[in-house]
Amino acid sequence: MDYGNDRCVGTVQLPKRIIRSVVAADLLVRSQHRGKRRSTYARRKFVDFTSEILERGQFRSFGTLVFLSSRFRPPSASRKYWEEIWEGDPDRRDRNKMPCTAWECVQQWIADIGVQEYLCVHESRGEETRYHMLVDDFGAFDDTSRDRWKEISGGWASERQLDDRIGRLIGHMVMRKGYPLTVRCGQFSGHYTQEDFRPWRVRSY
Repeated sequence: MDYGNDRCVGTVQLPKRIIRSVVAADLLVRSQHRGKRRSTYARRKFVDFTSEILERGQFRSFGTLVFLSSRFRPPSASRKYWEEIWEGDPDRRDRNKMPCTAWECVQQWIADIGVQEYLCVHESRGEETRYHMLVDDFGAFDDTSRDRWKEISGGWASERQLDDRIGRLIGHMVMRKGYPLTVRCGQFSGHYTQEDFRPWRVRSY
C-alpha cells in the first residue's frame, strides 16, 4: 500500500496525531499503575502498626460492648430541649448529655469509667453492633463497668482473655473481616480501615 511517502507492507500506517494520542494514553496508564504500586508500598503493614501501639500503650483489659438498637432508649425531645438550655447555664453545662447514637454511648462509657487509651474495633451485625475494646484500665469490664454500659445503652458487656494473641485477633477483624478501627493512643490516634494498610496476608503474621 502506498500512502504518499510512507510505504508499508501488510499494515496501515496511522497518522502521527493518532499515534501521539495512543502513546500519551499508554504513558498515562503506566503512570497510574506505578502510582498505585507506590501508594500500596507507602502504606504500612498492619502488624507493624499494631505492634508499635501495643508496645507503647499500657493496655490491661480486653472486652466487648454489645449495642442493640431495639433496646436503646435515646433522649426524648424534651430532654434535648433542656440540654440545649443547660449549655448556656454555667451551673448546669457540665451535666452529662444523654447519648443519641451507639458510638456516643461508647464515648459516654469511656468517660464514666476513666479510660484514657484504647483500641476499638467496630463490628456491625444489622441492629446489633459490637465494640471490641482493648483499654488501659484493669477494671474496665468489672461488674460496675458492665452495669454502667447496660444503663447507658441497654446492651451488655463481657470481658475476654487478654494474651499475646490479641494482635492476631485485631488483625483478623480489621484486615480480613473489614471492620473499622478507632485508636486513641498518642500519635496513633485516629480512625482506620483496611484500606489504610498494605493488603494483609496470613503469612505476614
